[in-house]
Amino acid sequence: MERVGMAVAYYWNSVLKKDQRLVALTTQLSLFMLKENPVVGSVVLVDGSPEVNGWMSDACSNLEVKYLHAGKERSLSQAWNLGFRSLWEPYVGLMANDVLPHPPEALKILLESLAPPDVGCVFPYLTETGYPPQLRRFWHRLNQSCEPAGMTLTMNLFKRSVLEAVGGVDERYSAGYYDPIMSIKIRQLGFRVVQVGRARVIHLDRLTKKEGGSTYLREAVDLDKARFSRDYPRYYGGRGIWGVSFWKWPFSTTAIASFFWWVSHHFPSHKARPYLERFTMWIEPVLTRYPARYGRTEMSDRRSKKGFQGRSII
Repeated sequence: MERVGMAVAYYWNSVLKKDQRLVALTTQLSLFMLKENPVVGSVVLVDGSPEVNGWMSDACSNLEVKYLHAGKERSLSQAWNLGFRSLWEPYVGLMANDVLPHPPEALKILLESLAPPDVGCVFPYLTETGYPPQLRRFWHRLNQSCEPAGMTLTMNLFKRSVLEAVGGVDERYSAGYYDPIMSIKIRQLGFRVVQVGRARVIHLDRLTKKEGGSTYLREAVDLDKARFSRDYPRYYGGRGIWGVSFWKWPFSTTAIASFFWWVSHHFPSHKARPYLERFTMWIEPVLTRYPARYGRTEMSDRRSKKGFQGRSII
């Protein structure tokens, strides 16, 4: 049976937060669930805090989880890269420590869904998330597998070869934007990024950001936004979720999804645009059912240079 190695990034706890132990205990529970899962091989926790956390280090030792500390503060992207490169399995997972990998069969389903040769990354539905297409409660009856425009790196499984080919998580970004950049790079290599309908896990939404002291700060987000606008001007939208223009390839994998995203950014009424965008995110799992019509063709290359025109594909 194939197994997946898991790299967990630990949002470090600030001593100024009164409930700092809550995040540590939640992390310990997450690690225990991973160790008990039959499809999980090695597990590593990367602590991005400025100093070694003795309590967490001891907890990892008791669970037989590898504890890594780089000797200085690390961002989430840096922590994930340090973690997955210390694993040996051909399949690797990136996970934040505010995820409880439950129910346990979710990882088995994800690993099976990663097997097709054209699939490079898979991810589950979440109980809570700021990105509606990834939110379980919208589609719990449909069990809808899809290829939505974006994703979060809250919990994702990759073929190691694919993750290495894209250079891992982009470490130039400390607080955000590495999520859509990962989608760009994987799809540009010709691999699919698939949300698996039958897989869901528990996400303790914003627990770590509220109680922890991670590098997720407003200033860092603003710096990442400015960098993304310079590095990826073609995909920078200036508004909406992540400030990304999701109607352009390789985000939109179907013509109809591309159309809805474009309208949500160009509708004449500025007040209506946010509502149209939320609707697009809500309906996208239906518009991009896996396997969605996928891939860049000569025709889509020519159209992408001209911009969105009528019913054409970007």
